[in-house]
Amino acid sequence: MSPEFKSKVIADLEKTGFPAEFKVRRLIYSRSGRWDCTGTMGFFDLDEQKLRQVDVYAFMPCGDRVSRTKHTHTVWCLVIEVKKSEGGKPWVVLKERRDVIRDVLLWHQDLVSYCNLPAEWDKNFGWRVYENSFCKGMHWIGFGIHESFKQPSESSRPYGAMISVVKAAEHFSQEGQSWMKGQKGVTSDISKNPTRMLFVRPVVVLDGELLSAELDEAGTLKVTEIDMAPMHVGYKSGGYKREKYRVDVVRLSALDQYLGFVEKQHDAIRKAILELGGLGEFSEEEIYSGAKPKKRKAEPIASPNRRPARRPAIRRLRRGGGR
Repeated sequence: MSPEFKSKVIADLEKTGFPAEFKVRRLIYSRSGRWDCTGTMGFFDLDEQKLRQVDVYAFMPCGDRVSRTKHTHTVWCLVIEVKKSEGGKPWVVLKERRDVIRDVLLWHQDLVSYCNLPAEWDKNFGWRVYENSFCKGMHWIGFGIHESFKQPSESSRPYGAMISVVKAAEHFSQEGQSWMKGQKGVTSDISKNPTRMLFVRPVVVLDGELLSAELDEAGTLKVTEIDMAPMHVGYKSGGYKREKYRVDVVRLSALDQYLGFVEKQHDAIRKAILELGGLGEFSEEEIYSGAKPKKRKAEPIASPNRRPARRPAIRRLRRGGGR
């Protein structure tokens, strides 16, 4: 191979997203052995009725001991589409201010399959995902992405990327549900019936500039640079009925930080499974030696965004018994 030909091949590859995909996979592998990943994972597109591929499928499997011979099996998956902003065309996330109600909607947009949880997911686990996410306290969510300086006749690359990764995530989530079909969602004893869980998050990683736009209180358009954005994506078709999806858009330069948040989410769910299953007070050695789960009532821990219960009015009595 001549140096000239080699240089041409390298220059051609650099125009594509392949170098960014290499960087994504290398970074995932570098996370202390917690992750594994594969490229070009196949999924079936229900709209187009054909097999397609996703750029990176990353997964973090974990198992926690619940008896001498049994472990839980929880897997956190990121279905990733990698995009490169072309020719100085930054992606601009259009912000929408949100309140506590929107936070609740975010919890219910998670793609999660499970069996043998020690308590209901929605009341006891879903909010923990949000509490350990990068978007906690942000007070906004993205409702669209504008590709700057794009010709009107050109298709929207950000929207296409989000829909593609949503379809892939839905495929793998449905696979997870089929694996657990016929098993109970909640069990009274995780030491006999260990928890199994698959959490899938669609992610778009951008090799380029990511900005956000919104109107300030004076009605002036404000544009700022950001590293990550939680996106609300609406999509419904003949093959996809869910309609509401949560997609994370992350700059390649911030991916390492993003993976740290995801690991915190997974660890929080693992810890909650053991605590609500009555094994949170025991070490692995104690569980191996035969420690039995402590019976407890699974109650959701109050989320910081949840209004406290109204206290009953207390009647103050004057001396002598009168009001």
